[in-house]
Amino acid sequence: MNFRNRDLKLIDVGHKITIETLMSSMKEMKECGCDLFFIDNLGFIVGNGDNEATQTADVSSKLLSFCLEQNVCVVLLHHFKKKSTSLDKRDISQMR
Repeated sequence: MNFRNRDLKLIDVGHKITIETLMSSMKEMKECGCDLFFIDNLGFIVGNGDNEATQTADVSSKLLSFCLEQNVCVVLLHHFKKKSTSLDKRDISQMR
């Protein structure tokens, strides 16, 4: 396998960020040659909508459009809710 040597650029906001602010930062990084983005985690991105479901849909839609328009790849991480007991099993319904 061939891997090109690349610079790694990090944005660590440590708090909630709007999808518009995030995409603006990503666009600036794209102009500097970045074409792969890792976002950890979805829960820190604020989208438009009255509830969590519509905000998540807004974020997902805007990120997909950004990827297609800018020809970049985004790896978006999300985490399970914490288990209430050690006996609880995790499944897809615990995604938030």
